[in-house]
Amino acid sequence: MSAELSIKMRGGGVVPFVLEQAIPFRVVEDDATTTQEAEAVCNLAVLDLMHSGDNHHQRYVASLIDEHHRRGRAVALIDSVAELCYASGLARPDIVASPYLGVELGPRPRCDLWLAGATYAPLAPWLEQAATLRGHIQFPVRRVLVTMGGSDPAELTTQVADCYLHSELRDQYRLRIIVGPYFAAKQEAALTAHAPNVEIVRSPASLSEHYQWADVVVTTGGLTRYECAALGLPCLLIIPHELHKDYFQRFADLRIAKVLHLQHNEDRSAVITRALSEFLTDTQALRDFARNGPVRVPPDGAIRLAHALAETARGRES
Repeated sequence: MSAELSIKMRGGGVVPFVLEQAIPFRVVEDDATTTQEAEAVCNLAVLDLMHSGDNHHQRYVASLIDEHHRRGRAVALIDSVAELCYASGLARPDIVASPYLGVELGPRPRCDLWLAGATYAPLAPWLEQAATLRGHIQFPVRRVLVTMGGSDPAELTTQVADCYLHSELRDQYRLRIIVGPYFAAKQEAALTAHAPNVEIVRSPASLSEHYQWADVVVTTGGLTRYECAALGLPCLLIIPHELHKDYFQRFADLRIAKVLHLQHNEDRSAVITRALSEFLTDTQALRDFARNGPVRVPPDGAIRLAHALAETARGRES
């Protein structure tokens, strides 16, 4: 009898989607619609809180864990780096997956098995093949991909585009800008003006072909920075706030990416322009980023995570 996952969808549901592709599970999204047959073989519940506000509701998460335990299931918690809901001792999951670079240096959560660090980053399985196709970085770099996620509430995309257009960078580099599906109308309108070396791509289904096009990437938080590292794609991380600063700084400390922490009281235009120029012209740093990224963030993290979960589920069956 094969193990199955009962996954409570949280946020964008990125982790369940990736796990389904990484290993052949049948995913049960909601117990309310689960058949009795599926219930009988569903012995591992995966609660994905990576993109959810539920990690702040400790008692609610604890009740979910307790309920699954009463049904005889093991519970795996895929947690964010925000306040860890399991630290209070309200409930004890069987597995905690904290798939972030540097998190393994912090305190250990209360659980039987801790899957910590970027070796478990739930990256899309296509990255493994894409990593073999990229080859070595070519110098001088010329093609710059700008992608700030689906919504970009800090409007970093517009700021980077303005810095590019109003500097000598526009004559030296080609810019491809990804406009996410949830960009504010004001920002989307501001990005309609085309310059000769600027291309706008709206809501692509995947970044795969754009990663293959790019020499380097300018991005912010989210899984993009892990995807770039796994592909050996040098990136400039622009961080508009102090939240989780240490986790972003880890990328700089390990020479995986250049990190720019923006301050409130500064001329952001000048700061971003200078950082872009330094990033694009520092050949040695770009070589280091391309070499170190795949070592620290292997592209098969989803496979590792899925197999660890499967082993736990099979152990529950025996």
